Amino acid sequence: MRIKLLPIVAIALLACLSGCKKTEKNEPVPENPGTVSINGKDYKTVKIGSQTWTAESYAGNGGVAYGPIAKPEYGKYYTYNEVKAIALPAGWRLPTIDDYKAMGQANGIVFTPGVQNTEAAKKLISKTGWKNAAGSNASGLNLFPGNMIYNGQPTPDGDVAEFWTATGNTFSIMEGGANGSALIVQFFTNSDQPEYRFPVRFVKD
Repeated sequence: MRIKLLPIVAIALLACLSGCKKTEKNEPVPENPGTVSINGKDYKTVKIGSQTWTAESYAGNGGVAYGPIAKPEYGKYYTYNEVKAIALPAGWRLPTIDDYKAMGQANGIVFTPGVQNTEAAKKLISKTGWKNAAGSNASGLNLFPGNMIYNGQPTPDGDVAEFWTATGNTFSIMEGGANGSALIVQFFTNSDQPEYRFPVRFVKD
């Protein structure tokens, strides 16, 4: 019996239908996911543009966990002095403001002076955990809305993701607008006071 061979185009189409990942037009796809070991613990990483970022918040020695209900996806919260003292593998560093801007621009955020109200930030945030915003996590960065700890007390979570920069400022994505579904992106100054604790991510070129 002769077996009829499918044309090459048809075979490729069938293979794609069974295994191709559907993405929205012009939506960045996370590249080369991997891991990095930091002080004995492995963290997921993701390539964004020319940079590689940790795709999980740091949860090493020191720091404070979110409470009273444990939420390990938030990582731990550190003071600015604590994050500066974290020993990192060669090439890794605390992100600068410019690092965060490069990462945001790679995902379609246009930074202007002041506050950015942008749909593109949905690509940076987790699909779950937010009160109103519908994150897609298309970037693979997976930022959870853990907010901060102030004077030893966790602030309400679910609507703010805020992280340390190398200069003691913080990068923030927060819900806004009439129904909270919009996202506001901005940098806060004067965060480097001992009463403030934030999660932290790391980056390398």
